[in-house]
Order: sequence, then C-alpha cells, then structure tokens
Amino acid sequence: MGEPRLPQNLQGLLRFCMQVGDNPPTSADVASMDPERARWLQEAMDSLTVDIGKQLRERIAKLLQNADPAADGDSEAAEKCLDCLEETKDLCDNLDVANDFIKLGGLDAAAYVCQRCGGRLRSAALHLLAGLFQNNPFAQVAGLGCVRDLVCAVGDVGNSGGGSDDGDVRFAALSALSCLVRDCPAAQTACVQAGGLPAIAGCLRLGDGVSDDQQRRRRRLRRKAAFLLASLAGEESDSLADRLADDSGGVVVASLIDSVSELVDATDDAKSADEGGEDDEAAAAERLDWLEHALRCLLLLCQRRPRLLDNVGQRSRLEAGLASLLSSPSLRCLPELGELADRLLALSQRQQKTEGGGEEAVDR
Repeated sequence: MGEPRLPQNLQGLLRFCMQVGDNPPTSADVASMDPERARWLQEAMDSLTVDIGKQLRERIAKLLQNADPAADGDSEAAEKCLDCLEETKDLCDNLDVANDFIKLGGLDAAAYVCQRCGGRLRSAALHLLAGLFQNNPFAQVAGLGCVRDLVCAVGDVGNSGGGSDDGDVRFAALSALSCLVRDCPAAQTACVQAGGLPAIAGCLRLGDGVSDDQQRRRRRLRRKAAFLLASLAGEESDSLADRLADDSGGVVVASLIDSVSELVDATDDAKSADEGGEDDEAAAAERLDWLEHALRCLLLLCQRRPRLLDNVGQRSRLEAGLASLLSSPSLRCLPELGELADRLLALSQRQQKTEGGGEEAVDR
C-alpha cells in the first residue's frame, strides 16, 4: 500500500492523521465525527492561517508612527520601530512578500525612517531597503527615487565611522546602493548623475581609524566600496564604463591606486610583524579581498581606456606596487590574485610603450 496522499482540506487532514495512526478508523468513523470536535479542529486550522497583507499594513503603520527623530536611542518608540524594521526584513526575504510590501507603501515608509531618524533606526531601515532591492527588478525600479538619498548617505563624512552607529549607517547605505544599481541600468544612470561614483570612491580614502572596532568597520566599508566599483566596471553598459573612466575616472582610479599601494604596504608590514591571532587573520583576509576587487576594477577600466593611467599620472606608482606584490612569497598561495596583478602590470607596461595617437586594442 502506497503512502497516503497529503490532505487538501479539513476532512482530508483528519483522514490523513487517522490513516497514519495505530488503529486507522473506517470511512464511517470519519464521516460521523462529532460536530464540536470538527469545530475545534476548524478553529485550530484558522489560527494557523496568517494574513500577510494585514501584517504588512500593520508594520507600515507602526513604522510611520514611531519614526520620530527625538525617539532614536533606547526609548520605547525607538525599540518598537527597530523591532518592526528587523521583523519586516525577515518577512521580506520572500520575493512575493517583498513586492506586496512595496505595493502597500512599505518602500516609502522605510525611506521615511531613513530620512527622519539616525543611528540604529536609520541603519536598520537601510538594511531593509537593501533586502528589498537585492535581486528584485520590481523593487529596483520602484526604488529609483531613493538613489540620491543613498548617495548622500554614502558620501556623508559624518557617517565615516566616528561612532559605531554612524559607521553602520554608511555601510548600510552602501549596501542598499549596491543592491539597487546591480544589473539595473536606470539606477546606474541615476547613481552617476547624483554623484555616486566619487562618493563610493571616497569610502576608499578613509583612514584606518583609532580604535580596533573603528578599523574593522572601515576595512569592511572600503572592501564593500571596492567590490561595488569592480561590479560596476564589469557591467556590460558601455556608457557606465565610460562615466567611470572619464567623468569620475580621476577620482575613482586614483582612489583605487591609493588602495593598492596601501594594501601592499599593509601586507608587507603584517608579514614582517609575523603576528598571529584570529583578528589579525581576519584583517589579512579582508585586505586581500579588498585588494582583489581593487585590482579587478583597475584592470577592467584600463582595458576600456588604455590612456587612463596617463590621465591620472599614477602609472609608475601602480607599477611599483604591483611589482612589489608579485615578488611577495605569500602570493604563491593566491594564484587568482597573482594573475590579476600580473595582467594589470603587463597591460600598463604595454600601454606605456605604445606610441602614436589612438587607443590600443587590448585583450579582454
């Protein structure tokens, strides 16, 4: 005898439970179920049914009611708003629920919290926006109006990590912007027009900070910025690559070269110090990840614009950093990183030797 079919209604559920029990009853036993028991079972089933639309509307109302700038901190209103943001983010992990939330006005409510509040509330609202935008074309189109505010938050020097909450805000804004522009030409255009490229590149120029916590936050922010720039440079849109290489190329490329030089020096210093511990290993892994994104972005940009390094006047500095990196024994364990550095160095040297006008055709 095969496995019982899964139930489709209340009577089917009862029949299923009895069939898999020790003493399955006959059909007559099922048909003659006591009405009071049937009513109890129906109420139990109803209690398990969740009205997602109602939940989303309630959460939107709660966000609008508790988004008070004066309430940011440990107040009851702030905690309610924070809990609501985190619960809503979990709910919206489901794509259909996320789209329903947007259609009900949830995107505007989250943006409203971002505009009115700071610290933990703003950071949580930005993470909610990032979750909505991620791999969701419908949300990306709906969120085009958020681009300028996100760019402003990314470029806000006051949110560069002076305090733990402020550092979280800038990172959350960068995450939301990254999810919004990925594979979305309209959002990419809006980002460029809003000054997004210099703002993202500005994250690469942040100092290490004073405290260990601040250093960790800034490393994370800079790695995220390098990853986003590399992703944008790898987009198929020629217009986006042109804007990266031309309008903001000086800022972007100079920031990336600064990153490469700093990371090579930091790697050499860490190797010389021969420090151990989980924190040092984590920092080294973050630096290498950041370096890989920076090299990949530079390679993509220089392939599109062979004269780009001449324009920013930092070719020799980049080549010195790459040569130092390639001579490092530790690079033997990182073949992909070594290949990127080798390709970029060879490309730069080949371009430098090229004479005459016009741009050289390069291997992609």
